[in-house]
Amino acid sequence: MVASFGRDAFKLPSFPTSLAEVTSEWVTGVLGAPKRSDVTIRIPQARIGYGSEIGFLDIASDDPAVPSSLVVKVPPKDRRTREAVIQFGAFRRELMFYRSIAPHVPIRTPKVYVMELDAETGSGILLVEDCSQMKSFLFGQSPPTLDQLLQTVTTLAKLHAAWWDKTEALPQEVNRHDPETWNAWLADIQSGWQQWQSSPLSAYLDDAAAALCQRLSGDFVNCSNLRPSTNLTLCHMDFHIQNLFYDTASEEDPVVVIDWDSCGVGCGPHDLAYLMSLLPTLHRKDNESEILQRYHEELLANGVTGYDEEAMYTDYRIGSLLATSLQPVLLNLVALDSEALHLIGSLASRQLQMVVDHKAQQLLDTR
Repeated sequence: MVASFGRDAFKLPSFPTSLAEVTSEWVTGVLGAPKRSDVTIRIPQARIGYGSEIGFLDIASDDPAVPSSLVVKVPPKDRRTREAVIQFGAFRRELMFYRSIAPHVPIRTPKVYVMELDAETGSGILLVEDCSQMKSFLFGQSPPTLDQLLQTVTTLAKLHAAWWDKTEALPQEVNRHDPETWNAWLADIQSGWQQWQSSPLSAYLDDAAAALCQRLSGDFVNCSNLRPSTNLTLCHMDFHIQNLFYDTASEEDPVVVIDWDSCGVGCGPHDLAYLMSLLPTLHRKDNESEILQRYHEELLANGVTGYDEEAMYTDYRIGSLLATSLQPVLLNLVALDSEALHLIGSLASRQLQMVVDHKAQQLLDTR
């Protein structure tokens, strides 16, 4: 599913690293388009995602092989956010996915036209298929219907089943979260929860959520014994509705999964829990049982054996607890204006309520 890159992403020393640097000459050059092609860039007024700056390239060309529209992704322009994303290795990881893994996944991902990386700085650029004509979902808008969610978890189960207990076949650079890295991550998240409590976001929590937040700020490191070590697979690690497109023209395979910069080896139901934790609470509760059943059925249908519903639910509960780690991450990535405060406060309430609903905080009782 990956197109030729036009240029070797790891040898060329110079390429745009911001949307302002993307020129018509550069785009036509890397695409091999006729020089008379016209390229304009559209930058959405509303921010799309947090880990990158995203623009849309409109391309007018006489060559029918040149796409008429592409998405361009570069590291965030905000210095603090940019440094955090690059330190996290986001672009390096996403390019690795598209280069080495995407051609082998049994699900739909965007077609890649150009990807370049500065190996020293971790900065990069991606030109990928524009899926914006497909249906998309935003956290602050109507969530996917039950049928759309069932299609989504069917896609997720296919991804997980393909590498279930076969992760040794993945590239060596894929994150595997060794115990030392895992425990350092837990400590960082616990520290982040302490900062979160002191932020304006805490005003958005009810009493139960506030009590859980307090506990996470002191006991999140107790998740050390919850590191996935069996039934491992390739996980997206940021699987939520804003990282999906839904192609209504394709009834059999409508879900396109984007933003693979967090992917790594992990526990499949953790991806599912992350998805569900960010849905509106009542919508999640109304559909959760059917979603869990479909996911398990699809795992079995795609070759997973020896994994019963009880084991899956245990992993799902663990995933609901670990999913809350998103909140300290967002605190570092997002400027907390009034709009962001409302959105992130709402997402935090959803995630914390899911932990409470499944009594997953009890998992913090033992180390």
